[in-house]
Amino acid sequence: MGAPKKEKDSKNKNNSTTGQTNEKRIRWIDFLYNKSLIKRQKQSWLEFMLVRNLLTALVFLTTVLIVLPFVVGIFLDGYGSSENVIKNVTDFSKWVLTALLAAFGAWIGAGAAYFFGKENLLASSASTQKALEIQRESVQCPAKISDLEPMPLNPDFQFKLDSPVKEIIDKLGKNVDYWFVPIIEDAKFIDTIHTEAFWRYKTKKVDVQNAKVSDVLKFIDDQAELQNKKNKLRGFFVEFKMSDLIEIASDKMKERNATVGIVCDSDGKPTHCFSISDLRAFKLGSD
Repeated sequence: MGAPKKEKDSKNKNNSTTGQTNEKRIRWIDFLYNKSLIKRQKQSWLEFMLVRNLLTALVFLTTVLIVLPFVVGIFLDGYGSSENVIKNVTDFSKWVLTALLAAFGAWIGAGAAYFFGKENLLASSASTQKALEIQRESVQCPAKISDLEPMPLNPDFQFKLDSPVKEIIDKLGKNVDYWFVPIIEDAKFIDTIHTEAFWRYKTKKVDVQNAKVSDVLKFIDDQAELQNKKNKLRGFFVEFKMSDLIEIASDKMKERNATVGIVCDSDGKPTHCFSISDLRAFKLGSD
């Protein structure tokens, strides 16, 4: 039985409201990011020019301090001045140069650290923006059953109500990874039977040569010991189409306590299947 109509409408309305809220939030973040990016580009150019001008000024002043003693020496040499004046000028230049390198080194280092730190932050912001775009795409284009890539149904492992039980048991012995048997009549999916039911039937009935699938279904319904797990032995499926949304499929399977999803084409013919574990793994990976 499905949920009451009012409850379903309320649930769909809440999901729609949540989706709209997430979309508005993502658009607002996107707007703020683009606005800050334009401002950041202007700031980056100014910061780069500041660092470059500081470096140019340092090179100029350093050159002046290195050349100054020679200029003073040449100027004073024409007047016959002593070498003590040149030595004093050289010592003073060395002292100023030492202080200048330390001061400018700190200024340029701080400016470069600020500039490249901002660039790293910008790169990090770009990565965040990319993640937001992926999230926005997921909100705008919800995942469908086709994104789950369900497994195709094996055409050699599809049976009818009058199919021999012995044939099924023989095929199950060769395909140990098959855990349910699909029952299809007139190209329509009608039921699923857990493989455990066939093994139980085999142990209860000595002769299975003439038994049919319908006998196994009757066996499940009649055996008192199987009533508590009847829903786990048969009918544990929900039909879907490739275009159905993952969220809707998850809700339906939870409502009906189903473990298998059967994908049918537009004519109702079953083509693929997936388990509840596949659905959970996909949702976990997309979160």
